[in-house]
Amino acid sequence: MAYTATLALDRGMLPKEDHTRLLKLFSRAGLSIDHPLYNDDVIEKGTAAILKTRDGALRLAVPAPLGQCKFVNEYTDDDLKRVLKLHKKHTAQYPRAGAGLEAYVDSSDMGEGFKAPPKEGPNGHVNGVSSTRSGTNGRKAPVQDAHQENGEAQDVFNESLSKSRRVEVAA
Repeated sequence: MAYTATLALDRGMLPKEDHTRLLKLFSRAGLSIDHPLYNDDVIEKGTAAILKTRDGALRLAVPAPLGQCKFVNEYTDDDLKRVLKLHKKHTAQYPRAGAGLEAYVDSSDMGEGFKAPPKEGPNGHVNGVSSTRSGTNGRKAPVQDAHQENGEAQDVFNESLSKSRRVEVAA
């Protein structure tokens, strides 16, 4: 989502202020806005896979304007790679260089067979996970502690609400 926001910025479909707002909000929520493994090779493989399943059209959904989206088809691999370089320049200034708090997933379904080893965070939490809660299937599901590095929960929550709907959240 962050990358498609940069695509929209590059094409003048999203103002710089909205692009910055999205990246800041995603980062503060602990979401990945970039990843070191997201590179030109991934762009080529992903584009080839998309073109096969969408009758030769990319149909990239980009925010234009904020809160709405447009589907665009006219990007070439060279365009996507050029914008990826721009995106990496933007995300380098964010905490963790744009990586999320839980940036790795089990990719065994993609044939890669890679799963990142657990990483202990500053508060002794593994991969940003601070506790568990029961899911609908009775198993324990991890609960992200996205605010251990990114500020208070109230700030992120209120950032996502319109000014007319601001709510105070007990920290």
